[in-house]
Amino acid sequence: MSVLKRAGDRVWNYVKVDDPKDFKENYIDLTVNRERKPRREIKTKLAQLYEVFSWYPSHYSPFERRFLLKVDICVLLFMASSFYTKRLDTSNVANAYVSGMKEELDLKGNELNYFETFFNVGYCIFQLPLIFLIEKQAFARYLLIGCEFCWGICTFCSAAAKNAHQLYAIRFFVGVSEAISFPGAYLVMSTWYTPEELVRRAGFYNFMSAVGSATSGLLQTACREHLSGVFGRSGWRWQFIIDGVITVGCALYGFFFFPGTPATTKKFGLLTEDECIFARRRMANRVAVPKNFGKKTFKDIFATWQPYLLTLLWVGHHQINYASDVQLYIKSKVEKYGKSAPTNYSSIANGVGAVCAFIVPNLCAVYGRLYVVSGVLLVQYFCNICLLIWNIPDRLKLSNYFLEHVFENGLAPTFYAWSANLCRDSAEKKAFVLALINCLSYATQAWTVPLQWNTKYAPEFKMGYAVNLAIVIVETLTFYMTWALERWDHRVIPKFAGDRNAYLDDSIDVISAQKHLDINSEEDGQENNDDKKDERDVSISIKNLN
Repeated sequence: MSVLKRAGDRVWNYVKVDDPKDFKENYIDLTVNRERKPRREIKTKLAQLYEVFSWYPSHYSPFERRFLLKVDICVLLFMASSFYTKRLDTSNVANAYVSGMKEELDLKGNELNYFETFFNVGYCIFQLPLIFLIEKQAFARYLLIGCEFCWGICTFCSAAAKNAHQLYAIRFFVGVSEAISFPGAYLVMSTWYTPEELVRRAGFYNFMSAVGSATSGLLQTACREHLSGVFGRSGWRWQFIIDGVITVGCALYGFFFFPGTPATTKKFGLLTEDECIFARRRMANRVAVPKNFGKKTFKDIFATWQPYLLTLLWVGHHQINYASDVQLYIKSKVEKYGKSAPTNYSSIANGVGAVCAFIVPNLCAVYGRLYVVSGVLLVQYFCNICLLIWNIPDRLKLSNYFLEHVFENGLAPTFYAWSANLCRDSAEKKAFVLALINCLSYATQAWTVPLQWNTKYAPEFKMGYAVNLAIVIVETLTFYMTWALERWDHRVIPKFAGDRNAYLDDSIDVISAQKHLDINSEEDGQENNDDKKDERDVSISIKNLN
């Protein structure tokens, strides 16, 4: 009995959320050198590009590089895998629709868009309540893991759906479970990574999203060709079963390795107690301390320009393009391309998106958002105009379907990470605005997608692409306004600028910044020009983000 009790105690001590009152402030092992080396000056754009793709910079101490590797395994890998399964479980409905589900469930109207509508309704209703929970950092670990497990179970249930109404209910609960995944991931990652580290990893995180969409198409093709009829189940039903297994497996990985946030972690998974102390200390003056939401909190948030423009920017981004356009186009020409073509071409398009999700944010880090985003917008204008004209060669049409993903997947991580940085005034503002913009984007899609992209007009969508072009124009104006206000809001509209400069931005190296704070404290705020020069010499050359 004592053996079982000891085993139970060990399991409980491993999985319980730690009490911050028990945390040590000083390191246990004082012999380890955790200081960074002075960073050499980076002169060329090519060298900057190489530096951005370097996840473990050479000027970091061996301890910090090892620490970041562990955080990548425990935090980033779980978050990226979660986003992978999110897109896998979101894309599978459209792929199943063109692979036999439409005929088997006797879907004759706009049901494909209604599946997305029910998902969006659940997603947007529960996102804000869940973000209020995850803002209490003690909930972060098991809320994310629990939601992952729940949508895995819902995905299993999709395989048993007998009609559209059952699938409507399942999609609603999948939306509820997935509501916290995207904004919650950025909130948690921003507590472990400095802004420049998060920029590097945001591309990989969103890359996994596009890989999920691409894998979904290939998996549906394999299920249709090799599993149809096995145990009396259609191929499209087997895809839901396999997706559910992958999703539950991701939840189990998180249960054993995902630590939550540094503020509530003494040690967990691969991370030692000293490494968790280091995690909290390296983020000093980087992350605002969470407080309770109150009337003043909301008043302060809505007294700044960020909630309004960032909502317009993010909602506009998600309104542009239709996720199922290439599948529906290829399905209309299935005699020419073959039965497996709709899901295969969808995978190719999402493969293009995966590459763009990884590359575009890093190009922004080196060459600046202004030039890179402007180039991406030009690509989107070209695609939109060609598809609006419609009577163009098939090869050009397919190229446009693929190139749409430059905008869709390339700018999603760019805009969301940018939004998080623009809302660094407080933990509450960042949490609320990130949830708000995501929630409103899904709430808008819940009713606009069935109207703008009514499937009875597929695949031409004459009205859909006309409305799309108008939204692209609005998105362009919103981007340039946001870019300008980030640079000059304290001069132009100081009352509405917020106080984001109270927390360090991407241009200051975290170790240098901490030394600067220590010097100011010791000398009662007296300026030390030599130290400021040293900070500039070792600062991360990432100001081009502006």
